[in-house]
Amino acid sequence: MMNSGEEAVQFGSAAGLDPDDMIYAQYRETGVFMWRGFTIDDCMDQCFGNRLEGGRGRQMPVHYGSHKLNIQFISSCLATQMPHGEREREQVGGLELRGWRRRKKEREW
Repeated sequence: MMNSGEEAVQFGSAAGLDPDDMIYAQYRETGVFMWRGFTIDDCMDQCFGNRLEGGRGRQMPVHYGSHKLNIQFISSCLATQMPHGEREREQVGGLELRGWRRRKKEREW
């Protein structure tokens, strides 16, 4: 999935988040994944659907995700991240006024 010219926006948005903030990404946000530590090998494992991939080969190609990096798996349908993101916001206690950072709360996977 092409995303040429959008790299700065992706890295910039990821840089503004804490590592424990959950991300609900869409197709053209590979830069966000890479900022968090998703490697080219991880991308290739997912595209080939092999056993090394986070979804164990059960996802369509370019449906990246990583529990370890706090990034939810991408969905084929558009805007499916919105209700999940809202639920995440409710669970972690909303947003702080300064910096749009969420309040810190211990979470378990």
